[in-house]
Amino acid sequence: MRYVRFGVVAGALSAVASLLLTGCGGVIDHDDEPIPRRKQKDKGQSGKEAVQKFEVIKGGPYTGVIKGKVVWEGDPPNLEEMSNKLVAQMKANAADGPYCLSGSALEKQEQAYRIGENGNLGNVFVWIAAPQGQVFNVPESQIQMLPRTVVVSQPHCMFLPHCASLTAARYKDGVKDPKPPQKLVVQNDAEKAHNALVAGGVLNRPPNQGLSPRKPGQLPQRVDFDLQPDDDPITVRCGVHGWMLGYVRAFDHPYHAVTSVGARELYNPDLDRRVWENLSAEDFGTFEIRGVPVGAKVTLYAWHEDLGELLKEEITLAATNERVIKARRK
Repeated sequence: MRYVRFGVVAGALSAVASLLLTGCGGVIDHDDEPIPRRKQKDKGQSGKEAVQKFEVIKGGPYTGVIKGKVVWEGDPPNLEEMSNKLVAQMKANAADGPYCLSGSALEKQEQAYRIGENGNLGNVFVWIAAPQGQVFNVPESQIQMLPRTVVVSQPHCMFLPHCASLTAARYKDGVKDPKPPQKLVVQNDAEKAHNALVAGGVLNRPPNQGLSPRKPGQLPQRVDFDLQPDDDPITVRCGVHGWMLGYVRAFDHPYHAVTSVGARELYNPDLDRRVWENLSAEDFGTFEIRGVPVGAKVTLYAWHEDLGELLKEEITLAATNERVIKARRK
């Protein structure tokens, strides 16, 4: 399944940011078997890019539903110890540390393991993939229902939501639509300067983008990213604050989800009304993917940033498909 993005900043801060960016990591390594990549378009004898047509996956109507949850098994990791390390990094930043520490409790906690009161694990990517060489014939009605942007914000010194997926492309009758259905937007709601360093595989490596501080009464500065569907997870980092990290996955269809962390009103202009997480939410750790092609043979995947691949299962889609996915530390 699959989303990315300093105004006028003092010269000294720019130099520091540049040095920090040099040490930034890229996409994390994991031992998952890679998902087959789409072939790139070739250029014909005229030098123009030739339109490549793929075989459309057999199945339909596009009315099926995949739903379920990711259940945590075994003892949870030491979240307090992990969070203490995060806070220590904030305190070590003399310039911005006090402001970063003034953020919400969530912004001072580890982000990889968000386990709800119901025992489910949030921030797990779940998606389906067509067989190699085939694509989904995504109905126009499904594309029209998608929001044009997927926004990752920086309320203080943390990327929120921590995980997000987006539809970076779609196919119609086997041909790729040149217009991306969704864009990734990274915006700075904080009173401190940040930046957005986005990287994923070999397909998504846009230039680092600076984001100036938000001023009272003004809209936050934002940067739009046109992503390519990518088999690899895409990371969003801040070179000024090394602990800041988020994950995005970009797909060529809308059949993907991220297990819920109970978030609500994420795009509300009133920052105080945004609920980034609710551990007591009944839907914590659940997912639902609607409009999948009934009868199609696909591969169902689930992936977590630290645990890696939790599920890889070949299935034939029914009208309703339910799954309970188990997760635990190895």
